[in-house]
Amino acid sequence: MYHLRLGDPHAEYQQLHARALARTVALAAQSDRFSTWRGLVGIALIAAAWGAWRAWWQVGVIMAPVAAFAALAILHERLARRQSEAQRVASYYERGLERLEGRWQGHGVSSGAAFRDNDHVYAEDLDLFGPGSLFELISLARTLPGEARLAQWLKEPTAREEAVARQAAVADLRARVDLREDLAMAGDEARAELHAEALRKWGEAAHAPFPPASAVLLPLVVAINIAAFVAWAAGVAPSAILLTGVLLAGIVTALCRVAIAQVIGDVSARPRDLALLAAIMHRLERELFSAPKLVELRGLFTGAEREIARLQQLVEWHDMGRNHMLAIPTFYLAWSPLLCRQIELWRRRNGAALSRWVDAVAELEALSSLSGFAYEHPAAVFPELLAGGNRFEAEGLAHPLINEAKAVANDVSLGGELRMLLISGSNMSGKSTLLRSVGLNTVLAWAGGPVRAKKLAVSPLALGASVRATDSLLEGRSRFFAEILRLKQIRKLTSGARPVLFLLDELLSGTNSHDRAVGADNYLNGLVEHGAVGLATTHDLALTQVADRMGEHAKNLHLADTIRDGDVLFDYRLRPGVVQRGNALALMRAVGLDVKEPPR
Repeated sequence: MYHLRLGDPHAEYQQLHARALARTVALAAQSDRFSTWRGLVGIALIAAAWGAWRAWWQVGVIMAPVAAFAALAILHERLARRQSEAQRVASYYERGLERLEGRWQGHGVSSGAAFRDNDHVYAEDLDLFGPGSLFELISLARTLPGEARLAQWLKEPTAREEAVARQAAVADLRARVDLREDLAMAGDEARAELHAEALRKWGEAAHAPFPPASAVLLPLVVAINIAAFVAWAAGVAPSAILLTGVLLAGIVTALCRVAIAQVIGDVSARPRDLALLAAIMHRLERELFSAPKLVELRGLFTGAEREIARLQQLVEWHDMGRNHMLAIPTFYLAWSPLLCRQIELWRRRNGAALSRWVDAVAELEALSSLSGFAYEHPAAVFPELLAGGNRFEAEGLAHPLINEAKAVANDVSLGGELRMLLISGSNMSGKSTLLRSVGLNTVLAWAGGPVRAKKLAVSPLALGASVRATDSLLEGRSRFFAEILRLKQIRKLTSGARPVLFLLDELLSGTNSHDRAVGADNYLNGLVEHGAVGLATTHDLALTQVADRMGEHAKNLHLADTIRDGDVLFDYRLRPGVVQRGNALALMRAVGLDVKEPPR
């Protein structure tokens, strides 16, 4: 088990944030000075142009202010770019401070709303995606494939060997604050709209139908036309020779027109979006890793950054040739067929590797996200991932989305003969939060990340949760019907290879007390008989008898509250036994409702 013994992330983020802000201010002051000088040189340039036009001095005098103005413009542009980068760094660490201080909801890189799935057996119930979700808290991915990979890890628990390999990789990455900053700053400010499947199809598509002779004809025509132009410019050849060159260029362009159309259509839609991918690869190629998984991933894209840069250059050159101002010379030089063929050759050489490069970067972005979460929670531990069984044994388990200063930790132990914990408690006592603490930490554990606990040993469990059942007017189903459909999903999990970990909040609360008691008794006993373990909560004290009838397979625990001077207070501590009273009437009175006991 890896323990994270690091420095104070809050202090480091504050220092880095302050440094970035100071750099932003200094660069802004420099930018103002450059603006002033550009204005003065611009006035000098206008004065020189006016003087030359009035023949007060030679035209060549203009060249000095022109050169100075151009140099200042270039330097000012670079300065503005550095200022923008410093502002982005400051914003990056500001988001980090928001996470550490519990102010991160709605301010993440992405909420992962695109990955929400109401039919997933636990994603909606555990707040995996959407505003204020686990995904929003931990995701640092800059590319869509990186986000998709992290979402997949959270929704699909992996095999033990893979999860252990991810743990080692996250442990290697966790202290690399500078690497995470550089990855966040790579490329421009926008996320890359990379679509892995589309890139894969482009890389593996059928070859564009360039005529076999084009390999010789294209460079030959270009060489002939350049020689003809030089001869005409030197006065040793008539103008007609240029028309011959135009004719040759027209012939080879016509011969390649089908292939050109295919290449232009494909390349304008996909590889141009790889700028951020190339920047990320460039940064990762400079990093030395020790974890085997990171070394393997890094090896997948060695040299890829150079190849992608080459493709981008070819695309930029081709697009430059489509400028109307350059239409005649680029046609004369057979620019489009020549560049399109080079792009096609690039695809034939590297197309099969494109999906591997994207997958490697996506994997590293997902690991980097988990490592950021690990760094920002030094008290977290990597769990012990068991090879089998049905155990979930946690000490000091806390909710991953609640700030450490406010989160209340509890011990939770399941496995062996003890299959179920039935948690009774009053309203707002923390029953749902406890279920989500168990579920989210299980998700993090089998994604390969650290967990919010002092210690956790967990078997490879198939997770199923019914915590937030909602009705649907569109689908014509009630809250109760939505709940029993989820219960059916969870029961179906018991036929799989992994034991089930169930999390059931206010089981069958949408029906009458008789049906709830009979249904809950049968359902919970059925899960336990199929080897499942888990937690169920209720505020109906009659259901606590279900645990009593299960004997050693179940235990009653409760979360209580105290009423002091009319206020309802909670400590969110898990205690043995059944809760002794409810608090609904006290809560109603606390918000100002006039509630009286009926006469006896």
